[in-house]
Amino acid sequence: MDYESKFSEIGISINLDRHTNCKTSPMSYYLKFNYNVKYIDLIKSLPIRYWLPEQKMWEIPERDIDDLYKLFFPDETGVELQPYESKTPMFPHQIEALKFALKNESFINGGMPGVGKTKESLDVACYRKKYNGLKHVLIICGVSNLRANWVNEIKKHTNESYCLLGQPFRKPMKSNPNRYYDETVEERLMHLKSVPNEFFWICNQETLRCPHVGRGKKKRMAELDELRKSLTDEEISKKYKGFDRLYLKGLVPADILKELYEKGELGLIIVDEFHELRNPKNQCTETLLSLDFKMPKILLSGTPVVNSPYDLYVPLKLLGREDRDYYSFKSYYTNYTLNFGKYLPDGTFKNLNQLQAKVDKFMIRQKKDVLDLPPKVYEEKVLTMSNEERVIYDKVSHEIMDDLDIVLKEGGSTTGLAVQVRLRQLTSDVGVISTQIEKPTKLEYLRQIIREHIKNNEKMIVYSSFRKVIHRMMDYYKDDEIIKDYMDRFMIIEGGMTQEDLEDKKSRYQNIEGFACILGVTTALKAGHTLSACNTIVFMDLPFNRATMEQAEDRAHRVGTDHTVVIVSLLFENTIDETIYLTCMNRGFTADHIIDKKELKLITCIRDVIKSNTYLDE
Repeated sequence: MDYESKFSEIGISINLDRHTNCKTSPMSYYLKFNYNVKYIDLIKSLPIRYWLPEQKMWEIPERDIDDLYKLFFPDETGVELQPYESKTPMFPHQIEALKFALKNESFINGGMPGVGKTKESLDVACYRKKYNGLKHVLIICGVSNLRANWVNEIKKHTNESYCLLGQPFRKPMKSNPNRYYDETVEERLMHLKSVPNEFFWICNQETLRCPHVGRGKKKRMAELDELRKSLTDEEISKKYKGFDRLYLKGLVPADILKELYEKGELGLIIVDEFHELRNPKNQCTETLLSLDFKMPKILLSGTPVVNSPYDLYVPLKLLGREDRDYYSFKSYYTNYTLNFGKYLPDGTFKNLNQLQAKVDKFMIRQKKDVLDLPPKVYEEKVLTMSNEERVIYDKVSHEIMDDLDIVLKEGGSTTGLAVQVRLRQLTSDVGVISTQIEKPTKLEYLRQIIREHIKNNEKMIVYSSFRKVIHRMMDYYKDDEIIKDYMDRFMIIEGGMTQEDLEDKKSRYQNIEGFACILGVTTALKAGHTLSACNTIVFMDLPFNRATMEQAEDRAHRVGTDHTVVIVSLLFENTIDETIYLTCMNRGFTADHIIDKKELKLITCIRDVIKSNTYLDE
């Protein structure tokens, strides 16, 4: 398009030249015009723009010219949805997501867990194949066990072909020829480099992990070139393990993706649960950040903000909407206070309205109300430890603090996380570390809940962050006069399970008649699974952030749920349970303020929030 002549019609001089301030774009557009408040407000609404006072002109990145054009000529940028028929019917909100994708090649799909983000992204890919000539799509899953979920969704919602990267290279086990070893990173990259014929390519984040990106890559390549003067590649491979071998074989993830994009083979990357990549130093994140901003990407997460506003740096950077480095970004949104003679973060944030406006432009956020689902009901059960449990908790707590004092006196360093984990394990089930407790309070309370669900033929899920707690439940209830007859209906889901075993337990749980109970480790069952038959979810201990909690509870509250889901949190008063609950809720309220534009309400007392049902206020 001839932008120069088009903008000149409204009195704006525009030209393309080398960048001045836009670090992420080699070329920039420069705008010059007579003072006009309306024009200035439109330009300021762009995520990246710079005012050059000496030249008296505005600079914007070359890639943002289309966004600028839409702002100044909104009547000429209408995009109509072409005829498209999905394999499965589309809900109205899913059609809206497809329309949003027509205007945004890359965007964040921040729909709440359960609204159907997976189907929406698959429909976008199929639509672009039909009308834009899209050849292949790379789907990056958070963890390996989510790959099977994507396979099932592709089969259900599309007629397209798919492949799991690396599987053609798997080797059968010697002990059981019918089972296979998991494919290695090297095998997945070899498969990706060969350009599979299938439309969807599925891999996990580990496939793209590579520590040598940018300057690190150049340094490593120089070292390898020096080694090649005296050693063969085979000798180097034996001496240097891991990612160096990938470099020797030309299997650098970033290089492969760049080559596929430049050849037109790879036209879209879908990143599932992108909040798992919120750390810019994550090796998979570094690989993605090294790619061209113009490479279309769809970032999926029902919980874009997990701990703080800093979590939005990586997605904005991936979409080319953030020009600062990570530390400048943090500084801009952090409040500081003068302590110990220097300015330190005081735990609160500033400029959140600006961040909210920036994210809102490139994110579609669909809430559960588009599905007309039955409500979730929250019940926080504040329990009192028995005298025996309190003695053990206080003793361990004091011992931990004494150990910390010794470590600090000896000049060592430690973090509060290890302390919190140990105390959380105690509040989840003191019996894990002590045989003196015959009737742990939380397990006894859970016993009544299980009996009630057996009586009513209802299904439930029990979450704990600790594998020991989950396994101890099976032993604890096996002699109960009522529960023992239903022990075959208890299923443990934890990390390290085979994909076949995991899918078999999920299918059995969904289809079995009457009572059934999953005992799940929170990190292993928090995303990518559908367990809509569940009536009640019980948290023995809470995660550190509400995003993880929502991901876990929405395994049951999603498309297909036709009943109220009760969420029960078991909390010991005057323990670390209260601290984590407040932290969990306050992080959630911060996320609600940024993502859903709710009033920022932080809480300081667990009794107040339970009494007033602040968490239930939608």
